[in-house]
Amino acid sequence: MASFYPMKNIVEQTSAGSLISNLKLIGHLIKQPSKEKIICKLRIMSLLIAFTFFSISLIGQSAPPRPIYKIDPEERKVEIKNAVAINSKAMEFAPSFYRNGLVFVSSRKKSGRIDQKTGETFFELYYTEFAPDGAPGKPQPFSVELNSQWHEGPVTFSKDWSKIFLTRSNSENGVTRANEEGKVVLKIYEADRGFWDWENIRELPFNNDNYSCMHPTLTKDSSRMYFISDMPGGFGGLDIWFVNLKDGKWSNPINLEGVNTNKNEMFPYIHESGMLFFASDGYEGMGGLDLFMVNLDESDWNVVNLGDPFNSAADDFGMILDEKGQNGYFSSNRNGGAGKDDIFFFQAALDFINVKLIQKEKEETENPTEEIITDNPSNPVDNKTETPTTLPVEQESQTTEVPPFQIDPENIEDKGLFILVTDANTGRISPDVSIRVVENDESGKPVSDTSVYETRLIPSLENPNEYMLKSFRKEEGRLRNPDAVTSKEGLGIVYLDDNKSYTLVISKPGYRAIEDQVIYNDQTPDTLQYALEQINCLTINGTVISRGFSKAIPNATIRVVNNQTGEEQIVTSNMAGNFIACLELGSSFVLIGQKDGYKSGSSRISTTQLRNIRSMEANIILEPMSSEVVRKPLKEGSIIILNDIYYDFGKSAIRKGAARDLELIVDMMNKFPSMMIELGAYTDSRGEADFNMQLSLRRSESAKNFLVQRGVQPHRIKTFGYGESRLRNHCKNGVDCSEEEHAYNRRTEIKVIKIDEPIRFEYRKN
Repeated sequence: MASFYPMKNIVEQTSAGSLISNLKLIGHLIKQPSKEKIICKLRIMSLLIAFTFFSISLIGQSAPPRPIYKIDPEERKVEIKNAVAINSKAMEFAPSFYRNGLVFVSSRKKSGRIDQKTGETFFELYYTEFAPDGAPGKPQPFSVELNSQWHEGPVTFSKDWSKIFLTRSNSENGVTRANEEGKVVLKIYEADRGFWDWENIRELPFNNDNYSCMHPTLTKDSSRMYFISDMPGGFGGLDIWFVNLKDGKWSNPINLEGVNTNKNEMFPYIHESGMLFFASDGYEGMGGLDLFMVNLDESDWNVVNLGDPFNSAADDFGMILDEKGQNGYFSSNRNGGAGKDDIFFFQAALDFINVKLIQKEKEETENPTEEIITDNPSNPVDNKTETPTTLPVEQESQTTEVPPFQIDPENIEDKGLFILVTDANTGRISPDVSIRVVENDESGKPVSDTSVYETRLIPSLENPNEYMLKSFRKEEGRLRNPDAVTSKEGLGIVYLDDNKSYTLVISKPGYRAIEDQVIYNDQTPDTLQYALEQINCLTINGTVISRGFSKAIPNATIRVVNNQTGEEQIVTSNMAGNFIACLELGSSFVLIGQKDGYKSGSSRISTTQLRNIRSMEANIILEPMSSEVVRKPLKEGSIIILNDIYYDFGKSAIRKGAARDLELIVDMMNKFPSMMIELGAYTDSRGEADFNMQLSLRRSESAKNFLVQRGVQPHRIKTFGYGESRLRNHCKNGVDCSEEEHAYNRRTEIKVIKIDEPIRFEYRKN
């Protein structure tokens, strides 16, 4: 960052990932439905609490005495890595969490206007999606509307991602505006998420043409924004300021007295717990910009240097943390990057940097200090260049270790969601009922939880060579362990995050399972009641197998015929050849398996005179008419339509938890190593045709990256973008259609272009 320091007129970095506070996380750990589980969690909690104490610690200060914490630098379990997928020879900095990825600032654009101050192209915003292992993927431009020919910089988002606040060169209608001194300052702009892109871009009211405002970071409830400015009334250089939002209006800026120095503070990041991370060259540090933190929830503020390995002799700035507070990113121009400013990823062990709690001396309580952050701050702190406490630090005084954190389970106030389950037939409470919690995506559907749901190929009724994907809940015996089990009183308790949507799966052998969507908020009742209906049937877990090859047959049709009533139900086998059916007790059935290229096969089952048996296994053997159908479990030319891949309004990045269909393709390509596919993406008719064509190509590439990141070899996938050229309904340009009708045209299609699986013949007597 030294190449463009100081940063009066250069875009800087902020970060505003939404982060669950450690105290809240600890509270969730101890709130379990039984004392035994509470006690078991306390040991885990003692590890997690270390980071919380780290975040609020004050080290080696003068009277009045403060808590003292000892750091063992040899046991710091922090691993820092170069985020190689993001970094280039240009500048990359200012990461901010956005959905399932990062938005960051870069000068990587090879063509465009050059900023004479940096010698680089003007900064633009880029987005990278996280792979399953948490590593960033290939970056792509974040927004057509937000990126301009001038600087775009650090951003922050509202909790629901509906609003963005960004640093931007002072401009109007694409033209920069210079002040009376001929300088173009930086301002903070706000925009709303629209259908295609960010829209309604407007600057915030506290901006000014004569000084810069930049690097916004929002509190979790969006009621306060911290930012950087060189406006009059500061302490010199760049200072941290804040504004409050009340009744939809921002207050006048207030200087963060007690933190700012006579030099430069920048890159603020406000943690949900009240911890503010920032970069500064005004305190004693390790060289250049260093990372610092201060607990704003404390009445007496003390600035703490994060120390090694976060800080170095180079510039280190812009730290953000994930929801668990254990992994994060920061920017630095230290060695080990790709060149200039780079983004680094860090991982920490559960005990983070091994903070050891030491005996807390009795604190003086006379004349307590008032909290400084108010609309009219008083009692400003004057020692602006006070040397901060630095981590790690040697503690030579005698200390006594405090006993492990303890809680009396009798006094725990449960705030979880209680589930009361009864028997629908008898009205009695129902113990031993399993409760599983699955988080929903933005469409209200359960995210890809393969331990609860599986996706199957269903042949289209209109086109036998076309398949649709449908999600099925697994049968009881194949579900993962429950999140809670009802007690003898019929009560279970689960813990959900505020304002998130979940699907509750409530099940018990011999009963029909219930699925219920719940959005957990202040209006959610403390107790939800469910009545399970008994089912008088036998569960059949079956497999369809090819005779002579012992190969499972996917997508076979199984007709289940009741010999007594003639009633018939139809089920299909999944990619592993498995199927499930429920047979009424007291009858006999024939199971008939069918699939093109095979002779039909059957199996007979009787459910009479069964005692205490609720499930059975049954195989159906189909004889292939040739080895061709065994080698090609899916016909070449078959098309699989993926409708449940959700992209962000006019973007090509796949939303978090919205790619369950692609997960199935990963499973298929792992199961059939010879399978090669064409991956084509389609848009609806809205927007310009050329834009839609390019957008669809980027979407197909994004879907390919998803598969590759999960282990599929790139040469097995060809990508195509078809834009709006192959609409599936009447919704052309100028035709009034509903959102649902337009959505029918937005899909990704997988075409099987080659599949030739090795087979092994089996010869048996008789």
